[in-house]
Amino acid sequence: MCAFVIEYYQSMWRGYKMTRKKEEGHSARILKSGLLALALVMVLFGVSVVPVTAADGDSDVNSESIGSGVGFEEPFGIAVEADGSIVVADYGLDAVVRVDPITGNRTTAQAQGDEAFSWIRVGDTEFTGGLGEVVISIDNGFLIFRQYRANTKLDIVCFALQENGSISPSWRKTLPKGREEPPDFETGTAAAWDKDQQVYFLLGAYEEEQRCCFYVYNLSTDSWTKLADTPEQQGAGNALAYVKGEEESFLYAFVGQRARRSAFLRYRISEDRWEKLEVPEAWIYTDDGASLVWPQDGYLYALQGSGYEDMPTPSFARFHLPDGPWESLHPILDAAGVNDGGSLAWDGNRYIYAISGGYGETKGWKEEASGKEFYRYDLEGGLWERETLTPLPCPIGCYTGNRLAVVDNFLFLWQGTPGSWECGGGNIWRMDLAR
Repeated sequence: MCAFVIEYYQSMWRGYKMTRKKEEGHSARILKSGLLALALVMVLFGVSVVPVTAADGDSDVNSESIGSGVGFEEPFGIAVEADGSIVVADYGLDAVVRVDPITGNRTTAQAQGDEAFSWIRVGDTEFTGGLGEVVISIDNGFLIFRQYRANTKLDIVCFALQENGSISPSWRKTLPKGREEPPDFETGTAAAWDKDQQVYFLLGAYEEEQRCCFYVYNLSTDSWTKLADTPEQQGAGNALAYVKGEEESFLYAFVGQRARRSAFLRYRISEDRWEKLEVPEAWIYTDDGASLVWPQDGYLYALQGSGYEDMPTPSFARFHLPDGPWESLHPILDAAGVNDGGSLAWDGNRYIYAISGGYGETKGWKEEASGKEFYRYDLEGGLWERETLTPLPCPIGCYTGNRLAVVDNFLFLWQGTPGSWECGGGNIWRMDLAR
């Protein structure tokens, strides 16, 4: 229970840090109401609440406190750990402080500026998000495909990683509206790279549309080829992953959305043939934010997505390759669930990084709240983490489609939202995973 409370006040602290940019009186009211809510949660879960007094001036130790160590400046949240230690989030110190309950000695448990991974803005696509969009990692870079809506142009840009960690567009192109191949990129566009020259695409479908388009793009010849249609209709719940086997390589996919049952499929590349497999138990639908990733450990990992437009789910599961079964895992930590822009990316080592995307209200996609939540899943420990991660620099939501790419030791994020959103919709950010 204590872990839950600590998680709760840390998320409140992040919100407080953003609100402090506003006028002092407004921030004070938020701080007061936040502490009141925290105290209520602690009482409900049987966790002690203790007063914290700010440090006076430049002194190392508060005149009203005992013990030694760092002095408090602007304490915000407080909780008690399982061993009895008191932990305090302090905005002024930009850290979490652990206090010995007997001696009063204080040590920094987590310095947010030093320990947390940080995001750095590295570029812009020069276009904002659209109903059909996706980010795909390739060799030494990544691709971004974006179509604003049906019967509009398709923008494509390839970013190459430079030696200093920066990126630069190595090429751009625009395919005109009304083209025959590839047809429109629509809601639920998903892609997977074969680690060589081929990028495979599910082209998605709008809610009432019957569509099963499946294409491959050849990077070396800049050409598109139509492949066998998916045996089930596509939609916002599409997801796609490439798996290289010892003798044969496959693609695995979710197709569908809330208006129809979703299907889990396997595509035999050598035969241009789809086959149906079992979906995870209780996953009748996949929808906005559905994602698949293959971390080369014998499993596929999946987020269900919203499941229902007005009822996002945090469900997370893995599939034992090549034939199953599915196994339910600890759900992603966002209690609001996964929605538009939900994404998974493997770092090539121990972690799967994830964003939960925009989480919806029941008034339709234009009213959905945006999400900055960011997580990673420890493949060795089998648990989700977020304490050491910096929240996303820009809100993600509104449109489906993967937003993450891993290149070497860097994680890249494309916002891919409307231009009216905070950050402008087209920013690209980088996180150094080798720190």
